[in-house]
Amino acid sequence: MVGAPISSAHCVAGGLRCTSRAVIFKVQDTVRKRRRSYIRWTGGATRPSALEFSSPYSMLSTIAAVAGNAYDYVIIGTTFILCHPSSKLIRVVLISRWRGSQTAGLVLASRLSEDANISVLVLEAGPGHVDDKLTVIPGNFGRGFMNPQYDYSFMTVPQKHSDNKAGKGLGGSSAMNFYVWNKPRAEDINAIGELGNPGWNWDRFVEYSKKAETFYPPSKEASSTWRFAYQLEDHGHHGPIETGFSNGHSGWDLLLMDTFNAMKIKSVEATFSGKVNGTFLCPSSISPITNERSSSVKYLKRVSSRTNLTVLAQATVARILSAEAKDADGNVVATGVEFYYDGKKYSVEANKEVLLCAGAIQSPQVLELSGIGDTAILSKIGVETKVHLPGVGTNVQEHMLCGISYELNDDDKYSSRDPLKDPAVFEENLKLYSQGKGLLLLAPVSFSMVPLETLTPAAASIIAAQEQHFQDELNYGKLSPGLRKQYENQMRNLKTGAGSLEIAGSPAFGGLPNPPEEGKKYASIYGVTTHPWSRGTIHATSTDPFKQPEIDPHYFEEDIGEDGLRNLITFLELMKFIRGAASQQPLNSCFGKEVNPGPEVQSDEELKHWIKSTSGTAFHTSSSCSMLPKEDDGVVDSRLKVYGTANVRVVDLSVLPLQIASHTQTFVYGLAEQAADIIKGVI
Repeated sequence: MVGAPISSAHCVAGGLRCTSRAVIFKVQDTVRKRRRSYIRWTGGATRPSALEFSSPYSMLSTIAAVAGNAYDYVIIGTTFILCHPSSKLIRVVLISRWRGSQTAGLVLASRLSEDANISVLVLEAGPGHVDDKLTVIPGNFGRGFMNPQYDYSFMTVPQKHSDNKAGKGLGGSSAMNFYVWNKPRAEDINAIGELGNPGWNWDRFVEYSKKAETFYPPSKEASSTWRFAYQLEDHGHHGPIETGFSNGHSGWDLLLMDTFNAMKIKSVEATFSGKVNGTFLCPSSISPITNERSSSVKYLKRVSSRTNLTVLAQATVARILSAEAKDADGNVVATGVEFYYDGKKYSVEANKEVLLCAGAIQSPQVLELSGIGDTAILSKIGVETKVHLPGVGTNVQEHMLCGISYELNDDDKYSSRDPLKDPAVFEENLKLYSQGKGLLLLAPVSFSMVPLETLTPAAASIIAAQEQHFQDELNYGKLSPGLRKQYENQMRNLKTGAGSLEIAGSPAFGGLPNPPEEGKKYASIYGVTTHPWSRGTIHATSTDPFKQPEIDPHYFEEDIGEDGLRNLITFLELMKFIRGAASQQPLNSCFGKEVNPGPEVQSDEELKHWIKSTSGTAFHTSSSCSMLPKEDDGVVDSRLKVYGTANVRVVDLSVLPLQIASHTQTFVYGLAEQAADIIKGVI
């Protein structure tokens, strides 16, 4: 049954695995029937039958099924692996060390295992949080952050330009994100190809991202009430990831849109067309039928009967193993993977390829521990260099956000997640959720993408100063060829009015430094810079795979003289614009006092100090193993193969060479679907 929670007890009926918790099936059927009016069936999307999918738990293996098996090639090492007890030679190994970073890994596992003659092993470092309430219920978004069972809680080194000596968090995943299902401008995707990667363009991205999706369109009534804007042809209708417009609404989303319309920001009618300047309510990776998060685990649910696909959870990859001798072309040949399980070291063989899907934070770490990276970095931690590749762990880019929070008026028309902090209210809403009601349906849905000139009349002078700084860096030889090409693209975005700044509404308290008051409801509006100028680094600091890498995103580090810092100036204008919107009708009719930063923060200098102290990651870390020409400090080529290796590929957000102006999960699904066809030789 699609979306039904899975218990540890299972039965087999008619050859199909099903849960023994019949009462849950009844509840889910009730929810499903109640929500059918939401869907306007057009013949494109096909509803799955009740028992079409079996439990992904059937693929979760044990170390006993792996240890002691006979293989043609034995690899001694320490890593997490997925191995089926059939003792077949594992032909493809998928490494997924970052909890939840199986976004790409599980897509690959599903697609590659379509060939019954190929056995696929997935190594996942985290626990198997399949159908966990904390990950599948929309209103729980963010509750798993900094929880070690769900989140690695990566911390950066202290950021000297951020007024934050303690470091800042970093990370993200499809089972922990905020559900946002959107696409960037077509130019952002085409830039990947323009930077030296043939075959990567908007048309291909549309094709492959649609392959991942089953979009459920809303009813005419819902579209009219909530002004949902979409074009059915822009969405997929047969993929594992169920998307649609959320059934939960804060009540002030439309007020935000109306206010922005009054401020000359137009509503976007086709948000997936590659032209996204404007304001809109965004679809989510939430099934409007079951009201559950749809993550990459859905890929497993569709293929869980396959005996050639196995997953081992709680295995930590140590390194990729390689042959002593290189191939005829002088490339290193990967032969397997080392991993740790329950404190002990194991290994597994890879006959064809090793596919690294560990995420932008840990993919470079795994490569470096495997001897692939900058020799200067590797020598510091005592790792022998197999491939000198200076680009590993560089070019790191991150979306940054900063938010302003307001009290919501005490009116039943406006909802917030804040009351869920009360355990009694939370339990009450769990019951309501099973009926398709309540606060646990709430998800962020209100978004706007705007250019700098929408925010401030000073845009022209800011852009001119930026261009002069760029030219100065070129003249003084401060930019590498690869970075020069990236900055040229970013300057073009600025000068052509690209909507690369995000404004997002959230139905919950946010921001610092002032805490919320118990019993009150809040709303937050965030500004997000999506095309950062700073470039960071991520490097291993030890041969111990359990030790987190050193993460230095270099926030606010690009100076432009007395005018301040590039991203800081943008944030300043974003925050001033949001404050201006909150003071106007109709939005101010639902807001009470401003809580963060608070009315005492007024001058530009005060706002800058607050921004540097409170801004942080949007959990979209990218580009640490960039897909670029090798001479431009690339790590993988246009077919995602690591330079200097015969059979190692990276498939995750780390390969994105230049950040995109959107949330990133849709991109990663499209990336993984395209990668699967590359590996299979289809393209």
